[in-house]
Amino acid sequence: MARIGVQAVSAAVAEVAAREHEEQGEQLVMELIPEALPSRFEPGSEEHQAAVEKARRNWKGRPAGAQNLHTRDMLRYVRRIYGDPLEGSARYLLHSPETLAAELNCSKLEAFDRLEKIRSDLRAYVYAKLAPTDDKGVPVVPNFSVQIGGAGPAGGPDSVPWAYLLTPEERAANGYALDHEKPDDKPDDAAG
Repeated sequence: MARIGVQAVSAAVAEVAAREHEEQGEQLVMELIPEALPSRFEPGSEEHQAAVEKARRNWKGRPAGAQNLHTRDMLRYVRRIYGDPLEGSARYLLHSPETLAAELNCSKLEAFDRLEKIRSDLRAYVYAKLAPTDDKGVPVVPNFSVQIGGAGPAGGPDSVPWAYLLTPEERAANGYALDHEKPDDKPDDAAG
């Protein structure tokens, strides 16, 4: 299987999006634009332009990458009083399972498990998670499955979530069946 480049995939996605846009026709964009907001000033006047500029500046909220002030202050407080939590956890890795077991008065196995948990938590800061790949090393798209209404493949192809809302005649006419209405493969008298 040949590897597909990012540019080839991007071009294919753009082509499909353009084709769908042409099929749907022109759509209204429902975005709030500062110029379209009601103003007490005459459009085009200096006061109106100043109000539009102020709205545009205030529209974006916090600049990209800016940290919430409370979060920043709390982080400084925790680091000043208790030290860096990441560094504190990493300090326990200086123990061997034997020394940690003696320190905590637990078994070596429990001490090893705690050390391994700390290592596991800290790995995310040292090694990046790898994208899923197939057996040939080619990246694969993650598969997501969502079930809404409690019915899905387990209910079978002749079961739909809304079948209980229909009358028995409507279900029979459309080929739908409730789970308890499905015919069994074996009659009851053949089961014994």
